[in-house]
Amino acid sequence: MKRILSLLVALIMMLGLVGTAVAEEFTYPMDGTVAISINFGGENLDNNAKSAEEAFANPEKYLFNAIGVVSEAAGVYVYSNGASWDSGSEEFQYMLLGGELPDILVNNFNKTYTGGAAAAIEAGYIIDLNPYTDWMPNYMAYLDENPDVRMQVTTDDGKLWGCAGVEDTYYMYKDRGIVLRKDILDALDLEVPTTFDEFEAVLYAVKEAYPDMIPFSSEMRWMYLQHMFSSLSNAYNCSYPFYCVDGENVEFAMYSEGYKTFLQRIATWYEDGLIDPDFASINKGGVRGKLANGEVFAANQQASNSATSVKSCTIEGAEFVAIPALVLNEGDPVRNYYLSGMKMINNYTFSVSGDCPEEKLEAVIRYLDFCYSQKGQELLSYGKEGVSFTKDENGNIIFPEVHVLDSSGKNELCKRTMWAGEIIGGEYFVDEYQKPFLDVYVNYDENAGVDLPRNDVEAAVYGQYFSDLDSYCQEKIVGLVLGTESFDNWDTIVDTCRNAYHADEVLAVLQSSYTRNMANVK
Repeated sequence: MKRILSLLVALIMMLGLVGTAVAEEFTYPMDGTVAISINFGGENLDNNAKSAEEAFANPEKYLFNAIGVVSEAAGVYVYSNGASWDSGSEEFQYMLLGGELPDILVNNFNKTYTGGAAAAIEAGYIIDLNPYTDWMPNYMAYLDENPDVRMQVTTDDGKLWGCAGVEDTYYMYKDRGIVLRKDILDALDLEVPTTFDEFEAVLYAVKEAYPDMIPFSSEMRWMYLQHMFSSLSNAYNCSYPFYCVDGENVEFAMYSEGYKTFLQRIATWYEDGLIDPDFASINKGGVRGKLANGEVFAANQQASNSATSVKSCTIEGAEFVAIPALVLNEGDPVRNYYLSGMKMINNYTFSVSGDCPEEKLEAVIRYLDFCYSQKGQELLSYGKEGVSFTKDENGNIIFPEVHVLDSSGKNELCKRTMWAGEIIGGEYFVDEYQKPFLDVYVNYDENAGVDLPRNDVEAAVYGQYFSDLDSYCQEKIVGLVLGTESFDNWDTIVDTCRNAYHADEVLAVLQSSYTRNMANVK
C-alpha cells in the first residue's frame, strides 16, 4: 500500500511539473513592450525608427521592411543607433570608446578586431551566450546541424560570442565576371574569347574597328576588393590578396611572379588605351551606364549591374553575353577565389552587448533566436506568407504575379537582407536578365578561397597587421597599373610588405587557419 501511495504521489508531482512546464512554454510573439537598439542601418532599416519612442509611436513603419516584419512576428521593436557594424572602422571604435553600446552589437570581431571575439568579451563589449542557451532553442539546433558555423562563433575556450548571419552560397560571391557585346564580336567575325590572349586580341580589335568605343571598363577598386578581378587574374592562377590553388598552400599575391605578370599586362592595357580612361574614378553606376549606352564593349562587374545595363540599353541589335573567368590555356581550371567549400558566416555577426540591460536580456536573445526558426527565415527571405508569397501543396515557395524584382534582384514586397539566421532561397531572387550571367559565373572547377575562421591568436595577428598591409598594397597596385609606380620597384614593394607591414605573419596565420579548417571539412 505504501508503495502504491508513493507511486501515486510521484505521479501527481510529475503531472504538476508537466502542467507547470506547459503553462510556462514560450511562444511568439512577445508582448511588444521591448524596444531593441542595434548598430545597423542602410537598407536593412530603411523604414525603421531611430529611437525607442519613435518605434512605439509608429509601428506601421515595420510593415514595409524585412526586419520590421520579423520584429513584428517576434513581438519586439528594433531601432538603429546609426553607427557602423564594421569592427575595423573608426566609427565603430568611437562607439566602443563612447560607452553607450546598443543592445545588439553587429560586428565582424572575428575578422578585423584586434584579439578577435575573445578580446571583445574580455573587454566587456559583448557577452558569452552559453548561459542563455535555454532561450535559444532554434539557434542551438541550427549550430548542431551546422558544425562549420558553430566553430566560427565559438572562441578557443568555448565561449559562444554571437549569432551568425549566413547566406546560402549558390549565388553568393559568384555573381561577378566579364560581360561583353556579342553583336560587336559578330560584326568583327570573332569568336567569344575564353583565354587571356584571346580576350586581349579582341580588345585590340575593337579599339581599331571602333575608335570611339572603350574596349574595357571596370571600377578600379575591383582590382583589390572581393576578388572581383579574379575573372581576369584566374589566368595567372592568382587573385589579390590571398588564395590557395593547390588545396594546401596559402599564397600572397604580392609574393607571386604570376600576379606581377598579370599586373604588367593590365598596365599595358591601360597604357594602350584598352581600359576606360576613367578607370581610377568611375563607380559601378558609371560602368553600367557606359555599357548600356554603347560607350563600352566589355566590362567586369556584378551580374545585377550587367542586368541593369541590358534592361536600360536602347541600342538596336545590342546583344550582351557573359564569359567565364579567363584561363591562360584551354582546359585550365576556372576557380572561385572567394569561397573555400565551407559554409561561411558573412561580415555581419549579431552579439548581445555588455550594455544590454538585464531586464531586456531575454527579449533580445529570444528575438535573435526567432531569426533561426523556420518562420523567421521565411520572413527574412520571402516576406509575409499570403502577401509576398504563398506555398503549394508540397511546401514550395510561390510568388504571385505582382512579385517584382528591383535592379539588385530583391523582391520589392520584401527586401531580402542580411541578418541573423541563414538567408535562404537565392534562386528566387534572380530575374530573367540576371540568370544568363549568373549561370555562367557560378560554373567553376575549384574553390580557392582562404577567408576562413581564425582562432583567437590568429585573429589577433590578422587584426593587428592586415589593414595597414592592405592599404599599402592597394596604393601600389593602383600606381603600377596607372603607371605612376615603376615595376622596377617590384622587389622593393615585396620587401616592404614583408619587413614593414608584416606580410609573413599575416600569411602564416591564414595558412594555419586554412590547414585547420579544411582538415575538418575534408
